[in-house]
Amino acid sequence: MQGLWNRSSVGFVLAAMLLPVVVADLASRGPSLHFPVALLTAAFWQTVFRLKQGTPFSASGAVVAVSFALFAAGDLAVWQIAMSVTFGVVLAELLFGGWGRNFLSAAVAAPAFAYLSFPEVVHPAPGLLVAIAAGLSAVILLAAGLVSWRVLLAAGLSAAFFVAGDVSSADALGALVFAAVFLLADPVAAASTHLGRLVYGALGGCLAGLFLISGFAVPQAAVYAVLLAQIFAPLIDHAAI
Repeated sequence: MQGLWNRSSVGFVLAAMLLPVVVADLASRGPSLHFPVALLTAAFWQTVFRLKQGTPFSASGAVVAVSFALFAAGDLAVWQIAMSVTFGVVLAELLFGGWGRNFLSAAVAAPAFAYLSFPEVVHPAPGLLVAIAAGLSAVILLAAGLVSWRVLLAAGLSAAFFVAGDVSSADALGALVFAAVFLLADPVAAASTHLGRLVYGALGGCLAGLFLISGFAVPQAAVYAVLLAQIFAPLIDHAAI
């Protein structure tokens, strides 16, 4: 987040680039309660922390809501959605001072919490339209310098190495492309050095590919891969420096 972009403007541009993804998902899977409940829950906790601690508002809640609607789209009750998003937003972001200071993306932590807490729920993968929409958004974000081409290139090549030739991998494109653009390449949680971004992107792509060929469901494979890569991002940058 350098140059002409400040933290607030980056967050709102990322949120705006989610609109094509939301439209694509609505066209392919129809509306659901996941997005509005997740968005309201994120907004509620941002308001609470704003009033109590002065934590600034951010557009990260929109990223959390879209990510949750895409990756945790199974038959969850309203309270399960609210609990999962609360965990992600509060423990992964707001306790660290808000978006821009967190080391782990709330948009990753929220669906991961749902997977671990409610393992009996099956979550369908986002469709091909989502992959196309996320790819178009990636072009704009790359042109604006808000996501790293090194992360996306390394992730794409490493994931393709594992799933190349697998016809069923086409079903994973929606999840993989969205996860790479909006989660793995997150300008806050991703590695920040040039070499670190290449290693970090390759790690995320390799993990996603390994999880997929090991039998993980598509949404879980994408989310767990990004989660582990973000945990190791500070160490990767330290080693690169």
